[in-house]
Amino acid sequence: YPCPIMRVALSLLSLLAWHSPTDACFLDIFHICGSVDKITKTIDNLPPKIRDATEQVLDHLFNDDLPPAIDKLTAAAKSLMDRGEQDYEKAINATRAQLEALAEKVVGLVEDLAKDVTKDVEEIVKLVSNEVLTDVTTIIDDVDNKVNALLTRLENDGEELYCAVTGYIDTFEHQFASYFAKQDCECVQKMLDSSPGLKQDCSCTSCFHIGGLYPQCPCKPWGMQFAPGWYNKGKYDFLKCHLEKPIDWEHWTVDQIINQLTIIQEAALSFRCLEDLQPGSTRNREYFSNEYTNLTHSILVWSTSTYDARLKHRLSHSGIARRAHPETAPCAGKTIEQCVEQAMEELAQAKDELAQAKDELSKATSSFASKDELKRNISTLKSQ
Repeated sequence: YPCPIMRVALSLLSLLAWHSPTDACFLDIFHICGSVDKITKTIDNLPPKIRDATEQVLDHLFNDDLPPAIDKLTAAAKSLMDRGEQDYEKAINATRAQLEALAEKVVGLVEDLAKDVTKDVEEIVKLVSNEVLTDVTTIIDDVDNKVNALLTRLENDGEELYCAVTGYIDTFEHQFASYFAKQDCECVQKMLDSSPGLKQDCSCTSCFHIGGLYPQCPCKPWGMQFAPGWYNKGKYDFLKCHLEKPIDWEHWTVDQIINQLTIIQEAALSFRCLEDLQPGSTRNREYFSNEYTNLTHSILVWSTSTYDARLKHRLSHSGIARRAHPETAPCAGKTIEQCVEQAMEELAQAKDELAQAKDELSKATSSFASKDELKRNISTLKSQ
């Protein structure tokens, strides 16, 4: 067993790192999952075997597989709604109907399989999950297409892309230039890690510096020419890293955090628009699409959710976040205050255990000293 201090350290780390699994349709401001609610409410009336299997399948679908797609659609639709557009309504309604049909199919499949008395709940769940895999993949692909269509509509100013206006790139570059007056070596190196092809044009081998002078890192990515491919991705990655660094998630107000995230959000859409100036679809276009919807969703969480929901969202996007089963998570079912109180109680218990361990060590040391003395006495007697 680990020592008391180690147990407390692990416990406190788990308190910081844990977050519950993604809530089904967590930020469903358009009630995309609304039609599914009608079906799930009828599950309680089903026989136990059918009810348990149905709940497990739907729980996995709407807690793990589908939420990222629903979040993306929600973010894109909200952006259009904020600009007075109505184009999003058709996409929302179509997805809502798809989710309702999926839930109904799950219930029907479970009922058919449950007629075979030799099949247990676990086997039924596995068979149904495999059966609806194609449906889930189709829904996610359809959502991606709808999101891209909505974002393209967002980029259009009248008859053309807003970034196609003469002089836009110069304006865009100058808009953010003031943020990069000083060198940010850490973000340059982070950019080069993700886009190593830029190293030939962007030298940064060390962050050694004398004051504000970085002799081995002269590269300033924002000064590089705008161009399709990894140049634009590199510039964006650098910008995002630089603008996220100063955010103090613990002490900034919600408005301050939203304002900072909005700057990055606007940049992501601008870079996506620049990709749309190129013929065909590119992986970078998909990357900027995901960046924009992820940032938009984060802003929605910060602006519309409770503190607990914002904390869960922040932990889920942090480097130390990990999934944990709610029954085994230290803070499951507890408020932040209760969670901290529990941690303090465990710390006090650990101190008591440590004191006890020190006392036992002292007794053991004393015992060893007595044994050494006894050996010396025996040796003396033998020599006489």
